[in-house]
Amino acid sequence: MELQSLCKYFSSSPEVLTGIFGNRKIRFTQPWGLNDPLEGAPSARFQRPGTDTLYQLDGVTYPSEQLFYRIQVIEAAVNSFGMLSLTKIPDSFDMWALYGDGHRGFLIEFAEDFNEKPCMRARDGGVYPVEPVDYVETYEIDPDDLYDGQTINHQALIRSVFLRKVKRWDREREFRIVRPLTDCADYTRVAGFQTSYRDGRVYLFDLDPGCIASVTFGAHMSSEAKRYVYSQVQGTGIELFQACLCLGLKDDAGHQGRLVLAHMDEFGAPERVLDSPPHHFSALDGDPREEKRTQTINTLAELPYYGRFRGVVERFSETMGARDSRNSQC
Repeated sequence: MELQSLCKYFSSSPEVLTGIFGNRKIRFTQPWGLNDPLEGAPSARFQRPGTDTLYQLDGVTYPSEQLFYRIQVIEAAVNSFGMLSLTKIPDSFDMWALYGDGHRGFLIEFAEDFNEKPCMRARDGGVYPVEPVDYVETYEIDPDDLYDGQTINHQALIRSVFLRKVKRWDREREFRIVRPLTDCADYTRVAGFQTSYRDGRVYLFDLDPGCIASVTFGAHMSSEAKRYVYSQVQGTGIELFQACLCLGLKDDAGHQGRLVLAHMDEFGAPERVLDSPPHHFSALDGDPREEKRTQTINTLAELPYYGRFRGVVERFSETMGARDSRNSQC
């Protein structure tokens, strides 16, 4: 399944839930904060010779030209930008596992024009583009292509460093917005000579609810987390979906277990999604959106499994009756 608009996977940690839905903030992440250790760290190889030579003066060893550019110029510039990583694939089993906290997290689908909202714009009002990542065999740069006189060419940096990844990640079909961290009021540039440069701070940017088209609950997301999101999006126009892992279906790659995103309204009352235990949505045989054949019975004894599992069936009936009674009183 591929969306027309873009989406992002999240964990459902209290910090993330409160940050996005309570404080309405979203992180633009520096390369070091992403899961790929190669992010923002391409091989720096000059085309001209002699750049890997170390220098000594009065017993002090000075870095080679290649190492100096890598640490003092490229790494410092790279760590002054943040990225918002996105995809058009909302039903990837692997991405739900990796970025969605083992299917316990959630997925945000962004509005088609979300990058044009005021909170996503540059300080001067400019719009940051959403661009696809180019997957390459060799992730390397020539520093001479980035350094122009006294300054870094930031557009060249973004194109060659931020919008390129090695091909092992191409299944994610990633898109990115790259913006300077100077857009954030909390940003302070680290100045002076650095033997290594890594800004370990987290930078959060405003996130208007109008940027969000929908939220999908993970198949194993807790009831408490779902109820919190539900309470925060009321009146915003944000739609809610439930991810369901259908064991009886295969995905597009032929693997058992297809993830289906079903609109919350298809389950009837909201409580059928909010109050159901997490494992309920990862043990389905078929697509929950398809109409099921039903037969009306007059007594529990007509159930084909009643005689063998009488106690279990009667407890189930009592539990469901009590829940329906509570819901009718709300």
